[in-house]
Amino acid sequence: MAQMSRGQLEDMIRDKAYADPKYRDELLANPKKVLTNYLSAGLPADVEVKIVEENSNLIYLVIPDRHLQVGDELSEDDLGKVAGGGIRG
Repeated sequence: MAQMSRGQLEDMIRDKAYADPKYRDELLANPKKVLTNYLSAGLPADVEVKIVEENSNLIYLVIPDRHLQVGDELSEDDLGKVAGGGIRG
């Protein structure tokens, strides 16, 4: 399968969580384990994963790391390491 951008990966995870309540519950309870299984690749021990759920009274906004420069993204190699070279649907 072709490499995906971070945005595409996030869209796939959101779509699956929306469509599959069991997956959504598991993702909220243990996000790193679920993502590791979903990606078929381990995440580095020092990487923390947080999944949050919005509702009508609570909105989350994720801002980029202030140390990243505008336009910085994971390289294809780095993304491949995180995604194990491909994503399962």
